[in-house]
Amino acid sequence: WYGLLLQAFHDTIGEVTNDKYTPRTRFCMEQLYTVVMNIMLDNDFESLSSEKISLLLKSLGKLEDCLEEQESRKYLEMYAKQQFCVELMLFYQQWRRFKRAMSSKLRQQIGNEMLRKFIDETSECEINISWVTKNTMIETLTMNNNQFTSDIYDECVQECIELIRNNIWNGFKKSILKMAVDADINYEIRKTKSKSNLMDTNLQLEMPQYSSQSADTPNSYQDEQGYLGSYQ
Repeated sequence: WYGLLLQAFHDTIGEVTNDKYTPRTRFCMEQLYTVVMNIMLDNDFESLSSEKISLLLKSLGKLEDCLEEQESRKYLEMYAKQQFCVELMLFYQQWRRFKRAMSSKLRQQIGNEMLRKFIDETSECEINISWVTKNTMIETLTMNNNQFTSDIYDECVQECIELIRNNIWNGFKKSILKMAVDADINYEIRKTKSKSNLMDTNLQLEMPQYSSQSADTPNSYQDEQGYLGSYQ
């Protein structure tokens, strides 16, 4: 019923606005609709249980580790939807399917879907990677007679990951840490490098106290900024 309601919503808006209902506007409205429905169904990012928060605390070390874990990746995507930049996570998810393709036929199918949905300039989910990266990928594809090799999207994905790191990851971490404080989940964080940035300073201010635990403590993690965190 979700898909039927969403399509009815698109049809109604499209009928009223005629040609002004562009693919990009359609995509934004779809994300807004999804967020509203998730809130109504208690499936939104802000309604996580203490158990889920504790689980996510374990994935705050490195972005790459979080992306590898299905459960943490799910909630990172949920957060990205609320920030209206979910196309980055959708592209990454599709790339994982592409890499796991067991046949060249399936790889061609998924590769074409990715090209149409995320790379094409007219796509409603176009990812904001550089022109150089995009053009290099397209030129390589053309040289290969439009045959998708398993590594053809790798450079695009690396740039996509950096966009996730710069636009989603820090906000996601801060949100989880704030939820942990609000839920009275005991955890600590401490600085292990002398060099810090504004994001690090904000994290320190949100912590109840500094920890003396080491990096190999069972309930601990170390993030990219050199912080050790522990949770209970």
